[in-house]
Formats: sequence, C-alpha cells, structure tokens
Amino acid sequence: MSTRKGDGWRADHGAPYFEAHDRQFRAEVSRWCEAGAAARWQPRLKVLKGGVWQDGDVHVDKFVGTPAMTSPARLLASTLNVTLETTIKTLARRADDNFRWHLQSAEQGWLEAPFDAAVIAIPAPQALILLDDIGHPFGAQARAVTMQGRWTLMMQFAEPIALGWDAAVIHDGLLSWAARDSAKPGRLESETRETSETWVLHANAEWSEANIERPATEIAAAMIGAFLDIGGAQPLSSSAHRWRYAGCKHISTPPALWDDMHRLGLCGDWLNGGQVEGAWLSGLALAKRIAG
Repeated sequence: MSTRKGDGWRADHGAPYFEAHDRQFRAEVSRWCEAGAAARWQPRLKVLKGGVWQDGDVHVDKFVGTPAMTSPARLLASTLNVTLETTIKTLARRADDNFRWHLQSAEQGWLEAPFDAAVIAIPAPQALILLDDIGHPFGAQARAVTMQGRWTLMMQFAEPIALGWDAAVIHDGLLSWAARDSAKPGRLESETRETSETWVLHANAEWSEANIERPATEIAAAMIGAFLDIGGAQPLSSSAHRWRYAGCKHISTPPALWDDMHRLGLCGDWLNGGQVEGAWLSGLALAKRIAG
C-alpha cells in the first residue's frame, strides 16, 4: 500500500485497491472509512482478453486509501510509537537480560532498549536472512516460499485520456492492470496543486520476472508501448518502479507463526494468500496468539 509523489502528481504504485470479504476485515475497513482514511472506489472497469473488451465485475466492492493508499497504515500507526529509518539487521536474545530481544540496526548499531517480543513482518526472502542468522526453524517456512517481482509504471498526462474506462484487467500482452489513479476518490481535491492526469500500469508477473534486471528506462518504453496498443497515449513523463517481492506462489501455511518460548512471531501477506486483506488477517492472527 504505497504512494509516490512527484511534481504536481501522486500515484499509488503498489496495491491499486483492496477488497474486504472477511467479516472482521470488513469491520476494520468500515472504521478506516469513517475516519476518512479509506473509501469505496467504483471505477468504470473493463477486462481485455483475447483482443475483446468486456465489462468487469462491479459487484465486488473495491476500496482505496484516501487521500493515498498509505492512509490506512498511517491511521494504524498514529497510536503507536514508530521508529522510522531503522533497518534491523540482527536479532539476539540475551541470557543476562531475561532472554529479551536486542536489535541491531544498520544506521544506529545496537539499539539501547530491549524488547519482550519480536515480530518479523517483511517479505519471506528478507525474513529468511534474520531467521537464518539466529537459526530459528521458522526459516523453513520462509525458504519454502517463491516470491515474484513486479514492474509498475507511473505516467503523467497534461489532460484526461478518453478511453471510456478508469481501470482494466488485462490478459493480453505484458500488462496485467491499467488504471487512472487520478479518478480514485479523494485524489484531486486533496491538494489543489495535484491536478495532472495520472495513470498506473502493472506488468504481469511472468513478464516482470523475465525482465526483472532490465534498466528502468527500457521497462518504461516497453510498458508505454503496450499501453499505446490498448488505446492509451504517450505520457508527458513516466517513472518505472521495480517491486522485488510483489507477490508469491502460494503454499499451505498457517496465517501466522508464533513461538511462545522465544517470543518470536512471523506474519505477512505471503503467509495468508497475499493481498491487503490477507496481510491484515495474518497480523490479526499473530496478535491474538501473542495476547493469548
């Protein structure tokens, strides 16, 4: 759930939206909406498959953060003591400190305060580095997951593009998703200086993986070409972003893992089917284990 800002534009270059099927998550999303951190998005949705355009399924509610996809996370963090720009590189339990966790960061070295419990909530390959370093068996779960990269392209235009739709699921060519980000609720009115037409494209997982190491300029050119092929226009400017761990090939795992003896937990979307809802439910499952 990430948003990038530029000169006069803003784009959700991570998850484009999220759905809410689980009863508990729907209640949480309602809370976000009441707080102004999220809203229902009802785009004119199309599906392109085999060269044929069809109407998309509009019966499943789609939600976005407002005024940006980062807003729900900011709401959650508003009641927490959050330390930013602190990359944890080492975990260690010390017998001389009641086996509490001590953390070493790349920026500050060993942090002064110890912790009663540690939760690792990052992509599997990154979690594996920390888990292998302490020799914890949770590393087996992280090692068994194959994560996939994804290229995203943010594009800015001087004026709206008349395509007749706001978002499209694409099964043809290298693209999988295209959306007019500036059509999402709370975007243009949130800051008067942000008035440009902004679109976001996602390449499909297979093409992204096959081209994951190519220069961003070459990726941008290829994705713009694919956008032109479906009726799009040449942007005034664009920026490609590589998500190294965007999704995963799912395996059967518990939604979260908790080691009560060592007070160590593991959660994330990759443990629970992917997507925003899966991530939140994974965190909830772990929170219940810790509280119990």
